[in-house]
Amino acid sequence: DVAVCLMNELKGFGLAVDIKTRWSALPSVTPTAKPAISPITGLITGGSVGDDFLPQWSDSGKPLTTDRFRRVLEEKGFQVLKDTNTGKPDGRAWTEFGELDHYGHSHQLKLARHARATVHELALRIRDLLQAGWTKVHVVTDHGWLLVPGGLPKVELPGHLAETRWGRCALLKTTSSSALQTVPWRWNNAVRVAVPPGIGSFKGGQEYNHGGLSVQECVIPELSVTLAGAGASTNVAFTKLEWAQCSCRVATSDAPPGAAVDIRTKVGDASTSLLPDKTPKPLKADGTVSPVVEDDSHIGSLVAVVILDESGKVIAKANTTVGGD
Repeated sequence: DVAVCLMNELKGFGLAVDIKTRWSALPSVTPTAKPAISPITGLITGGSVGDDFLPQWSDSGKPLTTDRFRRVLEEKGFQVLKDTNTGKPDGRAWTEFGELDHYGHSHQLKLARHARATVHELALRIRDLLQAGWTKVHVVTDHGWLLVPGGLPKVELPGHLAETRWGRCALLKTTSSSALQTVPWRWNNAVRVAVPPGIGSFKGGQEYNHGGLSVQECVIPELSVTLAGAGASTNVAFTKLEWAQCSCRVATSDAPPGAAVDIRTKVGDASTSLLPDKTPKPLKADGTVSPVVEDDSHIGSLVAVVILDESGKVIAKANTTVGGD
């Protein structure tokens, strides 16, 4: 539901969105499921589960803390972007946004009122990343949740039977016997995790929770977001991009009739053009053009040279530095 709201927000900004679904890791709790959708999932293993469902690093056996997670991402070539930082679009990056899960646990049913504002802010963040020059933003989440006015029905699980007991899952003691359904832990199949039936909870008074087997918790969305029209229906390409101070010599191939070139600090934002009067310069019949950046104070700045079709849509881009890389 939240993913569809996000998709609609993004389309309202004129962005192209593809959406698909996948299964969450089990149990569908953050310590287990978040590493499973990360780009470094192959470096993680199970070992012993402990009381927090937290996996370990394969090489060291150390717990997968947040600091270690981000440090390894950087070691593997991913920029870890915080706050409004947009990074360097010619590489790879990981960024996180929002606290819907934390808010749900803290405020329970009030999450329903809070979610829409977060979705809007997330859509703005994605738009900013694309306008900064990233060609695609892949949006993932680790699990869904149950949100039930009046609370999830309580399921009894005596404390002496469990090593650890969360609302929607529990780790039973090896000496315990129970008729509850169990599922294998994502990071070690030998570890069995008990889950309550239906939408039941091992803890009372819970309107918001996750960790079980409902489709709301386990079917999770993935969105791929791009600038609409960015190279989708044309083979147009740059064959030359050379600078002489503020003048950029551009040559292209397969550009459609009426195409033009602009130089921008944000790919999808025409207001960030550095050309005189912020006006794209039309390509000549041979596919060449030499646009000039109006203000030489921009020499050394990272920009995008974009090719626009007749309607003004971006159909190709190249990241470069004013004055030469």
